[in-house]
Amino acid sequence: MLSLHPNRMNASLKNLRILATRPGHQAHSLSSPLRELGAEVIELPLITIGAPPSWNAFDRAFERAGDYIWVIFTSANAVEATLTRLRETGCGPGVLEQMRIASIGPATTNILQANGLTVEFEPGSFVAESLVSEFPGYPAEMNGVRILWPKADIGRTYIKDKMESAGAAVDAVYCYRTTGPEHPREAAYELRQMLLKGEIDIITLTSSETVRSFHRLVTANGASINEFRNSVRIAVIGPETARTADELIGGADILAREYNIAGLVRAVVEAAPVASAHRSKN
Repeated sequence: MLSLHPNRMNASLKNLRILATRPGHQAHSLSSPLRELGAEVIELPLITIGAPPSWNAFDRAFERAGDYIWVIFTSANAVEATLTRLRETGCGPGVLEQMRIASIGPATTNILQANGLTVEFEPGSFVAESLVSEFPGYPAEMNGVRILWPKADIGRTYIKDKMESAGAAVDAVYCYRTTGPEHPREAAYELRQMLLKGEIDIITLTSSETVRSFHRLVTANGASINEFRNSVRIAVIGPETARTADELIGGADILAREYNIAGLVRAVVEAAPVASAHRSKN
């Protein structure tokens, strides 16, 4: 939680309308602190997290878990999906103890530790570039190192590419799939109506895929991002999400310095005076 005096917290986001776009089962972790700080939060999930098309590669990899030296987790979603599948197949979380565990970000690490697992490596910055550059033994001692990477069915292959170029063998297996909202037409209509009517001050986007979904929904039927872009401020959680925002929606106005939900909330609080002034002019 933010380190602000309670009275200041209650007023810091007062009268601001914030759109939270996280998947339904994750919305509370962002919406709750924003509401406690006085914001009016509208939840409209723009992505859906589900099972991958097939578990075959995942299951085969964990059947030979002892062959890997490291397992890498780059998101809390990957940890939750992996643990769920391991329990469903009867392996249980204990199979992860056969490997050394690397983790990006406190949320990812917290879930692993809550399940009795020890994280041996976490980079100083919560991005793929830092995980690679700070990884134990990289690059000189990676030859022959076998790494398992449970991940989404989308996203960059930076970790795999860099590790393999240094001599490691990386098996990237899908443990969850990210798709658009469950009812895309309804979501697109609701989103565009809120934007056209000026009902939103700040939009929070917490992943590159959320940015892509946002862009697809807004520009459906030939609409342009420019129709609304100057009327709202975009808040993103990290540099990769910011890069996608630069490519698709004209950039981000608010960037969390800490690449997690708490950091995003802090960044929104810091930007609140500007957002309020921007609203007054419009």
